[in-house]
Amino acid sequence: MVSASDRNVEALAQARGRYGRFNALFWFFVLCIPLGVILPCVASLVAFKIWGDTVSAPVGLSALLWPLVGIAGALLLRGGRKRARRSLELAGLADSLGLRFSLRADVEKYDLLKSISFMANPHAQKGLNLMEGSAGGRPMFAMDYEYAYLWGSVTEIGAQTLVVFPSGFERLPHFGIIPISTMGKIENFLLGRRGTIPFAHHPQFQSQFAVVGDDAPAITACIGPALIELLLGDRLLTLVVEGGRLLVFRRLTYVQPCDYQTFLAQAHRAAELLTAAVAQPPVRA
Repeated sequence: MVSASDRNVEALAQARGRYGRFNALFWFFVLCIPLGVILPCVASLVAFKIWGDTVSAPVGLSALLWPLVGIAGALLLRGGRKRARRSLELAGLADSLGLRFSLRADVEKYDLLKSISFMANPHAQKGLNLMEGSAGGRPMFAMDYEYAYLWGSVTEIGAQTLVVFPSGFERLPHFGIIPISTMGKIENFLLGRRGTIPFAHHPQFQSQFAVVGDDAPAITACIGPALIELLLGDRLLTLVVEGGRLLVFRRLTYVQPCDYQTFLAQAHRAAELLTAAVAQPPVRA
């Protein structure tokens, strides 16, 4: 049997190579900023002694151009270098955790997410830094997922790190637990909490999160004190249960590599608590 570490050898090599190329080009352009002034000036002095003004003048004037080239190149490569470094760090983390890593997600992962209501059938999709494996015996995968809807001249983009448990939650009702933004809190204060399930016995939770879904009694039975405590410990955490799948993410946020292991542990814990709820027959009104 091939281990996850063996499978990751190629992915790690690709990530290292990609980061190495971006890093080398970035520092080349950074060095162009000071050296682009110094070297043409020195070359201009040498050219003046040999050929006079005819050659030295244009060489000296190029000292105005090279620093601009360096600044432009470094700025253009900065984003790609940052993304390449993220991929390399996540590849190393996946390998240390015994998870399979790929720089790009397979199309089947996109198809799995197309049926999730809040991001159904986007016009464009992209999945990067895919980790696959299991947590507590449950298959799961995590990736940086970006999707876009094109409405004429307007583009709506969603991008976040997702942890997806593709099965095992078929007996749970469809629902979402969503952090309430500052504007959402103001709206709730002025207009009331329309369309959300109340949790009056947990006022702090109710003030920080909106629980949405159609089967209020069954959904309430799924959300116990331990899950509420987990969510209050990270008030950006979002849970969506739909079609037997569980999605865990921080809305519109790419989780930083230094925090990724904690994020995976949170997702595992949420799946564990909801699996315990699956073991109990849903409460019906």
